[in-house]
Amino acid sequence: VAQEKSGLNYFFPTLIALIVMFVGLFLASSLEVRERSERAAFKNMITPTSRWVFVLANFVTSMLVIITQLTVLFAIAVFFFKEQLVHVFFPVTGMLLVIAGLFILLGTLIGMIFKSPETTVVGALSLGFILLFLSSTVLPVEAMPAVMAKIIPYNPFYAAQFVLSKLLLFQSSLKELLPMVLVLGGWLMGLAVLVLVTTTVRRNE
Repeated sequence: VAQEKSGLNYFFPTLIALIVMFVGLFLASSLEVRERSERAAFKNMITPTSRWVFVLANFVTSMLVIITQLTVLFAIAVFFFKEQLVHVFFPVTGMLLVIAGLFILLGTLIGMIFKSPETTVVGALSLGFILLFLSSTVLPVEAMPAVMAKIIPYNPFYAAQFVLSKLLLFQSSLKELLPMVLVLGGWLMGLAVLVLVTTTVRRNE
């Protein structure tokens, strides 16, 4: 006799990763491209205020929106599996901030590359679906070609989903998940450098 369990707890980490990815990509890219298309864009450009102030403001705004959404989601989740969340609250919170920062920087980079809101939305949506399909959410990694199976662990969405699943479902420690944590940290630092370079180039232009 097996105890009946809901599938909600198994889908919850994937749901969290999906929300953070798509909100980060869409919101950050939209804020970035709208700032350049607004009438006040020229005034902002000629002011002595550093361009980094606007980039940081968009980053903080996007992060606050994601934190608010996750707070509501976790407040509901506590009702269903409180015991699982209590023991891993701090590791999950820290990793969610890293994951959110990663996808916000990726969305900011998309907003810097594309010039119109329409192409920005298409770019963010396309990238989001590519990252989604190159993960174990749609197809198991074992069913994919050997070459793709070696690349997929470096997919930021796959790494985010993997870390959240291990933390929430199996209460693993961050030490046990160190390879995937390093992948997420590498993406975060790499995207920060790319945003820095792109911002500097656009400022000089």
